[in-house]
Amino acid sequence: MPGRAAIFLMTIAVTAASTASAEAPRCNPPPDFAAKLQQLFPGGFRNGYEGVRTQGGCYTEEEFQRGTPRDCQARCWSKPAGTPGGCVAWSWITSSGGRGPARLCVMWSTIPELRPNPSAFSGEGKIR
Repeated sequence: MPGRAAIFLMTIAVTAASTASAEAPRCNPPPDFAAKLQQLFPGGFRNGYEGVRTQGGCYTEEEFQRGTPRDCQARCWSKPAGTPGGCVAWSWITSSGGRGPARLCVMWSTIPELRPNPSAFSGEGKIR
């Protein structure tokens, strides 16, 4: 018979697994995401726009000390869209005046809403 510690750990593992499986579909791109990306990013890029980040959103952030939008694109393209944890779209955001990191790469696993930001450059992920 398992001890209390083993039962507690099994409960945590089951809870984490059920939470992860409930979150996964929400963060997967829709089936027709390639067409939606082409509408959102004609030519593959949009200068002056960033994806909207919301609490609990389906994105990851990575700060860069140096770099360009191409570095963010390369990071996103290394995880093709349509694969587990894949990158559907990315935004490169530069900051001035000490507000936030100097260079931030945000990568989405689902299609983000876009909003104007003159300090941002965004593009579509690599479709597998």
